Amino acid sequence: MALASCQVLNELGDFGADAFNGDAETRGKLMIGVEESCDGICKVVGETAKEKRGGKLLLYFGETTPW
Repeated sequence: MALASCQVLNELGDFGADAFNGDAETRGKLMIGVEESCDGICKVVGETAKEKRGGKLLLYFGETTPW
């Protein structure tokens, strides 16, 4: 299992947004907060079993996404 935190409002997320000329309004609409990302990741990890999600790429809220 691999987890994707998505676009998070932090230093690394800002760096990526800067690369695409993202303004503050766009960042606020498209990016999530650190707490939301971390809470989602902890929930997904806590509910995960190898048989259920082994070998899959998951988003921070538990949805499977293509590699």
